[in-house]
Amino acid sequence: MYTLLKYASAAVIAAAYVERHHFRHNKDRSIYCPPTDTDPRKPLAQHIQAIVERTPSLLFPNYTPPFWIFNSWINLIVFIVKQRFSTYNDRRQQILHREYVATDENATATLSIDYLNDKTTQLLPSDAPLLLILPTITGSGPSHTYVMKMAAQRGWRTACLNRRGLADSLTTPRFNVMGDQDDTVLQVNCIKQKYPESKYTGMMGLSAGSGLLVTYLGSTGKNCGVDAATCLCPAYDINQAFKTFRDAYPYVDQFLLKDVQKKFILQNETLLRSFNNDAVNDCCKASSVDGILRAQIPFTGSCNEKEFFIRSNPMEYVFGIRCPVMIVNSEDDMVCVPENIREDIAQENGGVLLVRTEEGSHIAYSEGMFGSGNYLIRISLDFLESAMAVGATVEDF
Repeated sequence: MYTLLKYASAAVIAAAYVERHHFRHNKDRSIYCPPTDTDPRKPLAQHIQAIVERTPSLLFPNYTPPFWIFNSWINLIVFIVKQRFSTYNDRRQQILHREYVATDENATATLSIDYLNDKTTQLLPSDAPLLLILPTITGSGPSHTYVMKMAAQRGWRTACLNRRGLADSLTTPRFNVMGDQDDTVLQVNCIKQKYPESKYTGMMGLSAGSGLLVTYLGSTGKNCGVDAATCLCPAYDINQAFKTFRDAYPYVDQFLLKDVQKKFILQNETLLRSFNNDAVNDCCKASSVDGILRAQIPFTGSCNEKEFFIRSNPMEYVFGIRCPVMIVNSEDDMVCVPENIREDIAQENGGVLLVRTEEGSHIAYSEGMFGSGNYLIRISLDFLESAMAVGATVEDF
């Protein structure tokens, strides 16, 4: 009986695998604007076309999760478990080296950068390409070592650009949940000075970090210091993206809200209250991600909502980007929902590639029989490596 059950189980697993991988209709697609003589962004469009044509994973995108990951929630849970295990294990091994950057107001230990310093990284040549990582809404270097290690295995020297209030306690009463492009300028300049021989610089923004990536690249234009970038699971217009989020996905909204309140507000409460007690109360009373995004404005350096969204909304800067960019979005993303995806940005503007997948959840994209791989990071590195191979870089026009 045991033998019969064993073979029956194996047959069911094999059938599920075959059905998932061989009979699934692939709806994933790459969207971009071919170069035309009338497009001022033609040089960037040519870069994107060259990148796609030499990269099978982008020319024919096809994300297929393991057969046992049959919905977005399981995909997300698997990702969280993998990420937390990696964070715990890598903390024990102490594979990160943290450095601090003085801010414009001469505060110390406010801005930090985490560099991967594992054995693989130590063997990289002095001209190894740089990968600058902009983390998720409450993430920092320790929670992104899974990205850093994947990149290091493929020859990239990696650095995670931590936002104020996450990797360390605040030293001044200023932070921005979505990140501040002026802080990113300081961090990028510090890294570029540290590794002047690097032959190429890529940037990767994940979730909330993808919004900061756009505001940084768009506000600095040809002076961004980045040759190519990947924008992973963006929400696009942050003034509108989270207004109905609490109603559509209340549990996810509350999970993110509590995490933001804990890491930005509660861990820095005494300092923040000394600056603006009422704003701290508003942040603590916020009932949604959209609510705290607006309640935190007094700590961002902006005077009001209008000024904040002009300064921090990625859609204010997207057309100022001067390097080739790949955007990745999933149809089953419960945080950056498909209704917000702007295909027109890729269709009408040279230099932007949008990879739109049917599955993937929110930055999860587990792949392989046991779900140990990460499709999102893999194709991001494919894009950046092809960009480096074809000489894609900043173009001024």
